[in-house]
Amino acid sequence: MKKAIYSILSLGFAFTLVGCDKSHLCSLDVQCLNENVSIVVDGEKLNSFNFSSEGLNHQPSERYSNIDFANPENNPSNANVNKFEIESLTSDTYNLSLELVKANKYVVDFLRVGIIVDNELRVYKYYDKRENIYHKENDPESMLHFNSKSEIFSEWTIDFSAGESKEIFTFIWIEEAELYNKNGERYTGWADKSYAASPIILSMQLE
Repeated sequence: MKKAIYSILSLGFAFTLVGCDKSHLCSLDVQCLNENVSIVVDGEKLNSFNFSSEGLNHQPSERYSNIDFANPENNPSNANVNKFEIESLTSDTYNLSLELVKANKYVVDFLRVGIIVDNELRVYKYYDKRENIYHKENDPESMLHFNSKSEIFSEWTIDFSAGESKEIFTFIWIEEAELYNKNGERYTGWADKSYAASPIILSMQLE
């Protein structure tokens, strides 16, 4: 009888642990709204494409200082890195914008987004005067701020000549340095609010 009770309790505990697992989604949806421009992914021309990754108990948590922006294709970091090209049929100037969809306050607070276009890197975060990042190397002065809690940027113009293609890299991560206190201790348990972050859903448009 005791063995049966022990087995039942063990199974219940195992199911409880499984139930604690959380699926973390990181999604980037890219759309071209101009008929003269296409997204190129693995050599295929498209009007839209979705980059998506999902895993149990796996946030794209990383420190800014650990990301090798100069070598994005050989990046050893945990940041979510996506690569695609934009190709234009005509000489024109297009506008790139990026929105954050259905995000709760934890995603807004912790999210960092880096974009490389024409070898120009821009890194964005939401401005919060109450935030504390105790290691300046993870929060450089060059970092830009979101336009709002739902719009990351709206006016990034890109010039193309006819038939030209340009490579774009995106870096998406939860800033690990925000999850430490002033004593260098990592928040755990209920204090680790990154676990409460909603899925990271980004929508990029080129028009």
